Amino acid sequence: MGGSKLRKDLADVIHCSLSSLHQIWCEIGISKEEISTRHESIKRHVTELFAGMVNEETFLLSSTKSQVRQYTEEIKQLRTRLEIKPTKLDVPTRKSGSLLSIRQELRSELDHLNGIADKWRISFEKIATRCKELSDRLGLPSHYLVDSYHDQFVPSPRDMDILNKHIDRLAEEEKRRSKEHDELGSRIKNLQRELGLDPTSIISDSSKTDDTILQDEHLQHMKSVLRDLASIKGSRIRKLMDMKKTFEILRKMDEYGSHRIDDFDFGVLHNSNILQIAKRLDEIAVEIEEKKRSFTSNITEQAHSSHECGSQIRDRPLWKIRSRSVSDTTLPARCHASTYQSRGAPYSKALQPFRFGLDNCNASRTKTTKVLSPIKSPERKSLKQSD
Repeated sequence: MGGSKLRKDLADVIHCSLSSLHQIWCEIGISKEEISTRHESIKRHVTELFAGMVNEETFLLSSTKSQVRQYTEEIKQLRTRLEIKPTKLDVPTRKSGSLLSIRQELRSELDHLNGIADKWRISFEKIATRCKELSDRLGLPSHYLVDSYHDQFVPSPRDMDILNKHIDRLAEEEKRRSKEHDELGSRIKNLQRELGLDPTSIISDSSKTDDTILQDEHLQHMKSVLRDLASIKGSRIRKLMDMKKTFEILRKMDEYGSHRIDDFDFGVLHNSNILQIAKRLDEIAVEIEEKKRSFTSNITEQAHSSHECGSQIRDRPLWKIRSRSVSDTTLPARCHASTYQSRGAPYSKALQPFRFGLDNCNASRTKTTKVLSPIKSPERKSLKQSD
C-alpha cells in the first residue's frame, strides 16, 4: 500500500521534473541529440541513486542480521558460562518482531548478562588475589585458574566454587603451618633458655620475613635447629651425668672431705655451669692428689724413722730400753692393732689401719704405746755386778 503511493509520487516527481527540463531545453534551443544524451544522464543518475540507496539499506539489513547472530551467540555463551537458563529464543525470527526490535531485545539481554559477568569478574579477581597471596606466603604454586585469569575472562560458578574451596584448603594449611611454626618457635626458645643460648645466635635469619616464615623451607630449617638443640641438650646431659659419676668417685676417695653434691648444679645445662663444674672437679682431683702425695711422703718418712728407731734399740743395752713410739702408719703398729682386735681387746684409734684421705692422720702419730716395761731395780743391780 505504501509502496504504490511511493511509486506514484516518484513518477509524478519524475514527470514534472522532465517537463520542466524539456521546456528549458526548448527555450535554449538544444538539439534532439543533446536532449537524448541528457536523458541518458538523468537515467544513470537516478539509477545510481537508487542503487546506492539499495546498497546502503542492504548493508543495514546485513549488519542488523549479523548483530542479531552475534548477540545471540554471545548471550548463549554467557548463559552457558554463567550457568543461567535462557529466557528468550536463542535464534530470534521475524515472527517475534522486526530485526531492529529483536536486536534491541538481544542487546538489552546481553548488557544484563555482561553486568552479571562483570560482578562475577570483580568477585573472582578478589578471590584470585587472595589465593595468590596465600600461595606465595606458603611457597606453593598458583592455581591454574589464577594463572589463566585475564581481563576478558568470565568466571563460571564452578570456577568460583573451585577457587573458594582451594582458598579454604590454603587457609587450613596456613593455620596448620602457623600453629606448627609457633610450636617449633616455642620449643626452640625453651631449649635455648634451658641451654643458656642467645635466641638470635641460632635461628636468626634476616632473609626471612613475615610473608615467608610459613614456607616449608623455613619450617624445615626450624626443625633442623630444634634437632641440633636437642642433640646439644642430650650431649650436655650425658656430660653432666659423667661429671656426677666422677664426683661420686672423688667423694668416695675423699670420704672425710667437705664436698657435697648439693654444692653442684648438675641439673643446669648452661655451658658456663658445665665449665664451672668441670673446673671444680679438677680442683678436687688435684686436692685429692696432693693429699695422696702428702700421705705417701709421710709413710715414707715414718718408715725410715721406724727403721732407724729399731736399729738404735738393737744397739742399745737392754737396761737402757724404756719405751718406743707406736705409729699407726707402721707395719708393726698395724699388726699390733690387728692382734689386739682378734683377741677382743680394745685398742686405740691411733692403731686403726690408715684409710686414704684422712685429715687427722698426723694426730694419730702423737700417741704412744708401752712395748717394754722399765727394768726393776734388783735386776738392774745384778746387771751392774755382772759388768
